[in-house]
Amino acid sequence: SFQDVGMRTFGVAGKLAVVLCMDIFMIGLCVIMLILFAQNTMRLWPVLTQSWWVLIYALLMIPFVWIRSMKLIGWLSSVGVLSIIATCIVIIIASVTNAVKEGDTLEYHLFNDQLGSAMATLMTSFGLTTMVSAVLNSVEEPKKFNKALIMAFAIVFTVYIGIMAAGYAGYGDQIAQY
Repeated sequence: SFQDVGMRTFGVAGKLAVVLCMDIFMIGLCVIMLILFAQNTMRLWPVLTQSWWVLIYALLMIPFVWIRSMKLIGWLSSVGVLSIIATCIVIIIASVTNAVKEGDTLEYHLFNDQLGSAMATLMTSFGLTTMVSAVLNSVEEPKKFNKALIMAFAIVFTVYIGIMAAGYAGYGDQIAQY
C-alpha cells in the first residue's frame, strides 16, 4: 500500500504524511461529489437549497462508508452499473427526441465557458488512485488487475463522452440549463 511505501522510505513520519495526504484527498473527493450531487439535484428539482441537498446526500451515503466487505461493494457496484445503463438510455432517448423536433433551432458553440467544468466533472471519475492498492490486495488474480483497470477506465471514458455528445447533439448550448 501507499502507507507501506511511505514507511519504508521515510519511516513513521513518511507513513503519517502519506496517511494525512490520502485522508485529505479522500475527504476532498467526497466533498466534491456531494457538491456535484447537490448542484445537479437543484437543477432538476429546486425545492431545497444546496446546503440541504448536501446534507441529505451525506446522510444517505454514511451507511455505505461502513461497508468493509469488497464482495458486498462488488454487488453494490452492479446496481450502480445498471443505473448508469438506464440513465444512458434515458439521456440518449431524450436527446434524440429533442434533436428531431421541428421548428426549434439549436445553437452549438463547441468551446464555451462551461467546457472546463465539464472536463473537471469527467476527471473526478478517475480519482480512485488511492483505492487501487486496497482493491489490488483483495483481488483473486492480481495479474488480471491491470487489464481490468484499463477496461474500466475505457468504459467510464466512453460513457462520459457518449453522454456528453448525445446531450450536446440533442440540446446544443441549452444543455447548460440542465
